[in-house]
Amino acid sequence: MPHLLSQNKAAIASARRRRIHWPSALQIPTHLARFLVVLLAIDSLFLVLHIVHVYEILPIGNRWALGVDRSYSEWFQYGKLFLIASIFLWLEIKYKSRIYGFFSLLFWLIFLDDSLSIHENLGDLIGVWLNTVDHVGEVIAMLALGLVPIISIAISYANTKVTRYKQFSLNLIKLISIYVFSGVVIDFIYSEVYFPSNLVRTILGILEDFGENIAMVLILVFAIRHLLYVRNTDRPNLTSSE
Repeated sequence: MPHLLSQNKAAIASARRRRIHWPSALQIPTHLARFLVVLLAIDSLFLVLHIVHVYEILPIGNRWALGVDRSYSEWFQYGKLFLIASIFLWLEIKYKSRIYGFFSLLFWLIFLDDSLSIHENLGDLIGVWLNTVDHVGEVIAMLALGLVPIISIAISYANTKVTRYKQFSLNLIKLISIYVFSGVVIDFIYSEVYFPSNLVRTILGILEDFGENIAMVLILVFAIRHLLYVRNTDRPNLTSSE
């Protein structure tokens, strides 16, 4: 009996080493969890360097700051977005599942918007046209850019009865909501609400930019995990026509 108990304990310990138990959207193998930690560490390093720049601890220049166009953290973010969009595009081409194409389109739009400042430029024009504050125009521009993929994803979700497809979409939408909260809600508060304290504004700016970066790390790991899953199982039955 003691021998059997020791064997069971060893088996349980081995299973725990092989898989880390995350929430359902991020149940990932240990090697992918290590990759997640590396990505989080890189973005955390950018956060530290941003603080060093903001408080002029060292003269490192604004290319190390968060939220600055073409800064090092922005280039890292572009890379994550490019990989996410490419993974879903490959899945759509490989498995002919339209939902992958809709999500790929959404992330290609986010990638182009981030790298080319599309919604900021459109927002300025809309703000002038509607005679309103610039940030309201930016929100309208973001909604307009994402309208087609968002509606397509919603229709596909509503028309399918495939449980695996619904779970995949819900998990991804949960992660996207973190990005939306950081990039839209916190950004709107930062831009439109007056705070007499510079510290509060600095914290809100960090929450916005760092929140967007962390959200894309989680989405990238989720996309890679899903890619590995479908490659190691049968053809995913996720088409929106089912």
